[in-house]
Amino acid sequence: VIDYKTQQNRLFPLLASAYAFRFVGEWLKWLYTDVTQRLQANDFSTLPEAHACTAGLKSLTTTATADGIEECRKLCGGHGYLCSSGLPELFAVYVPACTYEGDNIVLLLQVARFLMKTVSQLGYGNMPVGTTTYMGRAEQLMQCHCGVQKAEDWLNPSAILEAFEARAIRMSVACAQNLSKFTNQEEGFAELAADLVEAAVAHCQLIVVSKFIEKLQQDIPGKGVKPILEILCHIYALHLVHKHLGDFVSTGCITAKQASLANEQLRSLYSQVFTCVK
Repeated sequence: VIDYKTQQNRLFPLLASAYAFRFVGEWLKWLYTDVTQRLQANDFSTLPEAHACTAGLKSLTTTATADGIEECRKLCGGHGYLCSSGLPELFAVYVPACTYEGDNIVLLLQVARFLMKTVSQLGYGNMPVGTTTYMGRAEQLMQCHCGVQKAEDWLNPSAILEAFEARAIRMSVACAQNLSKFTNQEEGFAELAADLVEAAVAHCQLIVVSKFIEKLQQDIPGKGVKPILEILCHIYALHLVHKHLGDFVSTGCITAKQASLANEQLRSLYSQVFTCVK
């Protein structure tokens, strides 16, 4: 079954997501420890960012996982319905995670409030830190153009990061500009809720992609493991580019030609993974 390109196109991004979420989870453990130590020292400066990160990543990962379980069931055809596959029970048990500990949409709106506050402070000389550091380069990211000229250029981590950073900041700034048109901010927030959720998703996806890339800059034990993880990292990032192509193109982060090159490189990466697993 895995020989079919349509199966690879649906399954391999899920495999890549599993590793992406594992690595961002490791980083979250570090963040929790760091924030806890700061709180014990009466330092509350990183608490808002920690809340935004945990809320946003909980929403992002549980939604992707619930959707991924259902996708795996579909990939198995009729066998996916069988209890022996384990997928129906897994789906039924896991799906509530999208609601408990905070409804996923509500959590993303909390992230959006954090982003709007961060954007509003940019003009007052307050430099963002942590996961919002990229917002400190807002002027550059609002004007930059993706330098990808051939499919292989998408294997450059810098090109991937710049595209995701530009998309995230441009969507956040656009929301902030639209919010400023409302005399009542709460009414504006309610009216623009859908756009704000998308901006929050873009920010959270940037976090996951950046932490995956950072992980690969470290020593990875095991012969031949790191090259495979690099392939999966590129699959995760480029699949998101393909999935959210409207965001990347409409904000001017990449061109239609560069989007086509990303898809071309993605197909090549699928073939490389297939060679490894066959």
